[in-house]
Amino acid sequence: MNKGFTLIELFVVIAIIGILAAALLMGRSRSEKRQALYREANNLAQNLREIESMTMGARQVVCSKTGGITRVFGLHVKQVWRKYYVFFGDCNSNYIHDANDEDFQTIFLEEGVEIVDVGVPAALSLVFVPPDPIVYVNGNLPVAESRITLALESDPSASTTIKVNSAGRITIE
Repeated sequence: MNKGFTLIELFVVIAIIGILAAALLMGRSRSEKRQALYREANNLAQNLREIESMTMGARQVVCSKTGGITRVFGLHVKQVWRKYYVFFGDCNSNYIHDANDEDFQTIFLEEGVEIVDVGVPAALSLVFVPPDPIVYVNGNLPVAESRITLALESDPSASTTIKVNSAGRITIE
């Protein structure tokens, strides 16, 4: 009586190990993508809080285009940009991002994460005005809350929404 494994038994074991390893790696990849989505949502919320803090701290910035000084800061995002958003100083105090404003920083999203919705119209300027701060949305006082939705490129159903209400409260859904 011979003891040991047949070649077929060995191939079956190797196939089972291969299937388990592939399933583990696929699950890890999905998990990493979702973590990137939540990380970007937290980064966006933190950036909004930083803009709010700059406003409440009465920070002043000299506008290079107009030569004036601004204490009004905001975040501008367009749905068509999909991969980035902009911090800006509202140099002409119209509470909306335009050519006269000072862009401080362009923030790019992680690979695989994109902006899928900013409401109507498809551009959003959130501007914080001191001292409270008061939040303006596209140049107007908001009636309700503004939303920015991020999602995975590979799976649009995996999404998260950042909300900003008229009092400046920032939440992640």
